[in-house]
Amino acid sequence: MTEYKLEVTTGDGQEAGTWDHIFITLFGTEGKSERTELNNFGIDFATGTTGNYTISTNLSLGKLLLVKVEKDPALILSEDEWYFSKIVVTTPEGEAILFPCYRWISRGELVELRGGRALKAFEEDHPMLIDHRKQEMILRKSFYKWKVLAEGLSHINQFNYTSELPAEVSFSKSKSNEVHGVQMTAGIELKLKGLLGSQEHWESIEDMKNMFRWKKTTMSEYASEHWKEDDFYGFQFLNAVNPNMIKRCSELPPNFPVTEEMAKPFLEEGSSLQEELKKGNIFLYDQKRMDGIRPRVYNGEPLHVTLFGLREPRKQTDAHCNTVASTTF
Repeated sequence: MTEYKLEVTTGDGQEAGTWDHIFITLFGTEGKSERTELNNFGIDFATGTTGNYTISTNLSLGKLLLVKVEKDPALILSEDEWYFSKIVVTTPEGEAILFPCYRWISRGELVELRGGRALKAFEEDHPMLIDHRKQEMILRKSFYKWKVLAEGLSHINQFNYTSELPAEVSFSKSKSNEVHGVQMTAGIELKLKGLLGSQEHWESIEDMKNMFRWKKTTMSEYASEHWKEDDFYGFQFLNAVNPNMIKRCSELPPNFPVTEEMAKPFLEEGSSLQEELKKGNIFLYDQKRMDGIRPRVYNGEPLHVTLFGLREPRKQTDAHCNTVASTTF
């Protein structure tokens, strides 16, 4: 009999442990082990712990290639996700091989881990690993698909509910608890301050800071200080939920009658609009698809989306009847 020593580590995050049954199967170049439950006396897979286990085989498995991890329910308990950090397998020859995971695992999920150094696809040299990579890609393609919400709009993922998401990409228990806790605390705070359901307008950013002085993050502080700056607005525009409508342009469209004189205050000294176009520094946000859609109204006036530092036409019509608005503060 040959023995493989296993060190199985559970993450140290909130509720990372599990009460479920964990099974391991080792795959090597010379064969595979029996499906073996990891079960010691006492509590297994508690948060932040490492358990030691042994898997016995009749013969050596050769070079270890994969570790298959399965999680079966304990009794009739509800879903009990497990944050599996890593497993280190020590072979009979004394070689310790790391099989990293570092993600949440749910019941019935197929988890097969590779050990040792990461490889590119063309570096694979064993049929089992080549097939494993192909099967993994097929599985991921079945999970992550685009769905058309409406013709002309950006596609969305195929999942209808967050509960359908794989554990790997869904909120962890600790994150879900954090979000619910923040929502509840914020609701209570707004209620006590008489703001819950209020339709009054904020007078300034400073008023908001004073009201929520204990609710600060690095990003909220940065945004409150830099929200008027062109660079920060552009960053938000490019990295927000719908960045695909802004495009670099080499020439201005006919319904965008901006002249050199109009653009001069926004350009570096000595530069011109045509030079910036040639350099690729001019971008156009075309709202033609939005033509005819009623915008939100603020103080009786429609809100227009404007890139700071540039100008925008009010309509999608020809230049001779189209006024151009300048962005100001």
